[in-house]
Amino acid sequence: RLLYGITPRAIYQIFFILNEFSRNGTNWKLCLSYIELYNEKIKCLLSGKEGLKIREDPHEGFVIPEKDMKDCKKPEDIFEGIDIASKNRAVGATNQNERSSRSHAIMQLELIYNSIDGLVRKSRLSLVDLAGSERIAKTGAEGQRLKEAQKINQSLTTLGMVIMALTTQGTKHIPFRNSKLTLILRDSLGI
Repeated sequence: RLLYGITPRAIYQIFFILNEFSRNGTNWKLCLSYIELYNEKIKCLLSGKEGLKIREDPHEGFVIPEKDMKDCKKPEDIFEGIDIASKNRAVGATNQNERSSRSHAIMQLELIYNSIDGLVRKSRLSLVDLAGSERIAKTGAEGQRLKEAQKINQSLTTLGMVIMALTTQGTKHIPFRNSKLTLILRDSLGI
């Protein structure tokens, strides 16, 4: 089966490298998590658990401890998790799109491995599917769709403000805390 796009290519490349690690005697563990940020509420897309909270850990930064983590030993384990997550994601119709994603989705791959020098190392890759910015007049959003569009636009605006602050010399305050999206992605954005 041919798979194109950044996600399948990244997954196959990760396992290629992990298999090289294994040949060198390195032990590793790769876990998948997949969450949705819908109306500033966090849901685990692997289990359907809702109302998850972000916590600040002194060693890990901002984490979501209640999210499910799926052990992945081969690419197909990740693709299975992606299929489950896709079925649990919030979608709805607008005037512009019959199946519009109404949320941001964040897939994270977390790797723990024992390096050759004996140290335990951790890394995290976040692949994010952002809901599109919406012009209310074009989408015809009303009621629940209007509320969704406002939350989507608010979090995207905050993401833009964070990126602007990170790229502007002398900026002392980075507004990560203004949105759960930017809080979750803080380590991916540069701090």
